Amino acid sequence: MSIKYKNYPVKIDGSGVLSEIWSYGFGSTDATMNYESAVVAVLDQLTSRSGGIGQKILAALPSDKTIVIVPYDGDGGACNAWADDATILERGQARVCFSPATWKVGGVCLPSGDAGIGKGSDEILLHEFLHAYRKVRGSYNRAHFLVAPDKLYDDIEELWSILLTNIYMSEKGATKFRRDHHGFAELPAKWATSDSFMRDPDFFKYIELFWIRESGLLTNIATSSIAAFNPFKAYKALTDAQSAAQAAAWN
Repeated sequence: MSIKYKNYPVKIDGSGVLSEIWSYGFGSTDATMNYESAVVAVLDQLTSRSGGIGQKILAALPSDKTIVIVPYDGDGGACNAWADDATILERGQARVCFSPATWKVGGVCLPSGDAGIGKGSDEILLHEFLHAYRKVRGSYNRAHFLVAPDKLYDDIEELWSILLTNIYMSEKGATKFRRDHHGFAELPAKWATSDSFMRDPDFFKYIELFWIRESGLLTNIATSSIAAFNPFKAYKALTDAQSAAQAAAWN
């Protein structure tokens, strides 16, 4: 069994596929319901800010596709979560494997509130949800992106998820942001402002690519997010200024 999250095309299923089949005659277990309630609480946190990035991302999901959130299976070690295509039995187009208990403060992966940047349960779920978002949108692209020593993203989908999660963190008042996909280290000061990050040549070409493929969502984030760190806002300001200068030159 599964529950739907509000009016979004998102389902939460706390049972495994086999236990789901067995549960039809007996109803949901306490563990299943506890998991689903815990995920709802994290999603509520993500979408709590009116007009915030969490609300914008969920509102931009295609209505004819479904993302299913299921318990983390441990495949990537004790401290992980991941996104992939959903199985037929899960009845969705993308799956997020995530367990809130894995990332609770005081747990094994987050022994204290300052044990890494971007490791909060809401931030981990958003990171993986952003991968799933790209999958159901048909824009998922794992093009290689790894530039030593401090742009260790592995691929551009990790840049996408980390950058959008950093903007979300900025909405919450954060001033330190996650550097890359190799751990939870701090983004260096040379890239810690919207403009400096956007103008870095390596980042700029992918910000431009994301803008082309996700223009509706990113225009919304650029124009109305309260985040102080928002390279998409800086990108829009730059391209708007360039367009205005070009129009003036023609007149």
